[in-house]
Amino acid sequence: MNKEKIRKPLRLNNFDYSSHNAYFVTICTQGRKCLLSNIENEEFVELTQIGKITEKQWYWIETRFSNASLDEYVIMPNHIHGIITLDEKYDSIKKPLGQIIGAFKTTSTKLINDINKTPKHQFWQRGFHDRIIRNERELSALREYIKNNPLKWHLDVENPKRIELTNMAARERPLRNKSFKRYH
Repeated sequence: MNKEKIRKPLRLNNFDYSSHNAYFVTICTQGRKCLLSNIENEEFVELTQIGKITEKQWYWIETRFSNASLDEYVIMPNHIHGIITLDEKYDSIKKPLGQIIGAFKTTSTKLINDINKTPKHQFWQRGFHDRIIRNERELSALREYIKNNPLKWHLDVENPKRIELTNMAARERPLRNKSFKRYH
């Protein structure tokens, strides 16, 4: 029996990801390491040096791909959320979303590895999450989600400070006496 992990396809079958649509994307760091930003007081996002490179390359998408335009985005400590709209322009070669995200990840990884002196290190997690935005109401809701994402970081299971606080709270809880039995 083959014990290799079978990966589910991340994209919709028979969908043209170069077509005129808005897409909500999430791209995570390898191992979900918190390297991109620090969030203070649940709202202020301070980019690290790596986060600044990430932001620069995020803006690079519009200069490199004439059919892509950027909307709301946020660079969280271990991932980036953003909205990318692909237009059908007559003067441009239609590039699908996967190629655009791939180019972003490749160029940002190269720049990050150059400053960290870690050649060929994989910075981003394999693949990315996307959602095709179907209407204006959904677009508005996703913009709000992105804007409010830093406010929810203190609840995120990937937040190391949350993990520390959870562990501290668990140590401070009184232990239940396991020998105690309840009789009816």
